[in-house]
Amino acid sequence: MPKKFPDLLTLNGLATALDIERRTAAALMAKPGAPAPNEKGLYSTSQALAWCTRQGTGTRAMEGTDIQELRRQKLQIEVARSALALQKDRRDVVDLAEITPVLAAAQSGLTATLRQEFEMMMPSKCKGKGVAELQQMFADSVDRVLELYGQELGKL
Repeated sequence: MPKKFPDLLTLNGLATALDIERRTAAALMAKPGAPAPNEKGLYSTSQALAWCTRQGTGTRAMEGTDIQELRRQKLQIEVARSALALQKDRRDVVDLAEITPVLAAAQSGLTATLRQEFEMMMPSKCKGKGVAELQQMFADSVDRVLELYGQELGKL
């Protein structure tokens, strides 16, 4: 049996009476034709319930099929959020906000290492070398940089 509520309620009280989220109640009451609040900002519960019924908007008080669908969707969302929380606890997934600074630091370190290898060290090593020797030197430098980068990523 539905609970009894006073006929004049705030938007929060109306949401409670209709058993919907406050933001849903606000969206519903903002629609054209919805009952307006009185001068004190209070809504008529009976008018709001009647209007919601005419609009086909389910509430638990009405126990319509709409509310069953909403409950199913809400349960799916809760399950998905719980699964994500479990994945975070297990460190299977990481928040982007958590990993961005780490990746930025790794990128900065990689950039510094690349500049050190190729701008500072390589020019002096390249003098008098043949093509094959230069290719091998560059390959070795790339390998060193990638190894250092891999070590940084391994710290994640």
